[in-house]
Amino acid sequence: MTTVPMDHANAASPAPWYTRPGIVIALLAALVMITALVARTPVTGRSGDPRLSTSSADPLGAKLLYELADRLGWHVVRDGRGVVPTANTTIYSVLDPVVPVTPEDAGAMLAHVRRGGALLLVLGEGTSPLNDSLQLTVDRQGDDVAQNIGAVRPCADANRARFTRDALWFGNARMLALHGKGLSRPGLQRLVLLESRPNIVTDGPRSTMVGMPYGAGRLVVSADPDVFRNDALRECRYGLDVASVRALEYLSESGTAPRRTIVFDEFHQGRTRFGMSGAIERFLRETPPGRVVLQIALAGLLLLFAAAPRVLPPREQVRIERRSPLEHVDALARAYVQVGATRTSAQHLVRGLRRRMEHGAARGKRGGLDEDQLYLTRLADVKPALASDIAIVRHALTNPVDLGEFRRVGQAIQRIEAALTRT
Repeated sequence: MTTVPMDHANAASPAPWYTRPGIVIALLAALVMITALVARTPVTGRSGDPRLSTSSADPLGAKLLYELADRLGWHVVRDGRGVVPTANTTIYSVLDPVVPVTPEDAGAMLAHVRRGGALLLVLGEGTSPLNDSLQLTVDRQGDDVAQNIGAVRPCADANRARFTRDALWFGNARMLALHGKGLSRPGLQRLVLLESRPNIVTDGPRSTMVGMPYGAGRLVVSADPDVFRNDALRECRYGLDVASVRALEYLSESGTAPRRTIVFDEFHQGRTRFGMSGAIERFLRETPPGRVVLQIALAGLLLLFAAAPRVLPPREQVRIERRSPLEHVDALARAYVQVGATRTSAQHLVRGLRRRMEHGAARGKRGGLDEDQLYLTRLADVKPALASDIAIVRHALTNPVDLGEFRRVGQAIQRIEAALTRT
């Protein structure tokens, strides 16, 4: 057996840095985070995640309402379980949910108000059970928020142009309106009024947001989520920051005790992912620079998988040179001669004869001495002329013979095969 050792100096040489998973993956992660933080992408007043979530700092989110209430002294809580509070001193806030409110949820919310709690509600596609119970719908024929009735008070900013490139509305804020029999409830207060136009016939002043008593508690209902959005509240000239605070003050009053806790429902906003991880995800998925970075990262991972060492266990660092089949037969024959294994050799010769004559029928069969003897007996019955040669072979199968007699066994096998082949 010949062995050739490999070059251990080459095997021990360190792999290039770009094939080391720890280095490449760390560099890709750093590249994604740095690019997401540094890249400048155009952001307008109506972009980003549209959910009215108090965890979202996007222009369309409601985090500013959460922080404003916190700064003004309310105890604010985010609830991700969808459980309606039971304390009468709690204001429950459901802001334009994207996960539909079930009739059971709607019943629990209204029961909370009837017991003496409060509900801040923004109507939307997910609030149908509440719309039916309150007999209120959203009138898509909206209008400008009225400025001359004191419902909202815009800030005075003489140094700022009235119409700017980043303005949400050209002029006053424009909102959707509430409609339905629920507007005729006694004690209703209109918190955000709309301007009445001559060509629209209404039963009274049109409103975007109203407050009303309901059982022992209070409700504030808004038809338009823009009342509480970040980009609308941060612009004082629209006056919606004042309207939002007035709505919270209305809900806090007229109870057995002031309602100073606000629970913002985040369960019906869906699985919200904001913060650093959400910002990186939206950057990679929604912006051109992010998609380029993602493609570079995927290409780097493919290069890593192609060039890195395989995870299979290493083989021994030796190369074995195999024998040829003829060398193997010659070595086996010498081994049989050294130990005098004439009976085993004779059995192999008979097995080979059987395979060749029976066209491979005996291949893979372990068989035994009895089968070999039976085969030779059948041959003697069929070919009586081969009886002497068969006797030599049968004797070698059961008795050790010397080298000269074993040569006669081989010659007998050859004559038997020749006779069988001719016939």
